[in-house]
Amino acid sequence: MGKDKETCSFQLTARDFLNFNYAINRKTMRFMYTYAIVLMGLVVVNEVLKETVNVIPIMVGAVIITLTFSVTLFNMVKKSNQGWEVNTAFHDPMKLVFDNKGFVCTTKNHTSRVPWQKVTKVVDSKKIVVVFLGAQAYLIPTRIENIQEIRTVIRENVTGRKRATGKSS
Repeated sequence: MGKDKETCSFQLTARDFLNFNYAINRKTMRFMYTYAIVLMGLVVVNEVLKETVNVIPIMVGAVIITLTFSVTLFNMVKKSNQGWEVNTAFHDPMKLVFDNKGFVCTTKNHTSRVPWQKVTKVVDSKKIVVVFLGAQAYLIPTRIENIQEIRTVIRENVTGRKRATGKSS
């Protein structure tokens, strides 16, 4: 029984997971806060120009801000349920080891082997690489020193497999 050669590996900590959640939700939160500040500013300017305090615009602004918060919270929960957050290893350090058959995710509590056939989609951006397995996702920060090796292994095994599958169909 020959063991596959380990191509590359790295360690993730709880701080990395917090950074992932911040990076994923940052755009929505920024929009929500900007929207709330603009609405409140409009209400205040309106009241100053009218020189009388009317409760209705303040109530309308408060309702709109509350709805905005609710919609944003709903979207975050929905993304979480779709696998944007790594729930199994949220507080535990995680080690990912890549080879030509797949990768191994190891935490303090469990170890799981993921073959390349289970990978449904790979999103490669400037700050993060996300490997999707249906409803689950593995997040890889691009700040690690051997990220080019990891990108190469993922590209060769995932896109190469899809090209081969596409030709046979």
